[in-house]
Amino acid sequence: MLGGIKANMSALEDRVEAMREDQQYQKVNRLLDQAVGELRQISHDMAAATLSRFGLERP
Repeated sequence: MLGGIKANMSALEDRVEAMREDQQYQKVNRLLDQAVGELRQISHDMAAATLSRFGLERP
């Protein structure tokens, strides 16, 4: 969902050149980048803990 929001924000930026300079837009864009990065790190950490505890199942 965050990736979709980010893609839509980028599409809007291409349509409205002035938006790139808007400080509120830049803040929202940075917050989205931060949220995506944190979510990626959380999911990576969770997967690593699960794999180290249980390993991979055999098919």
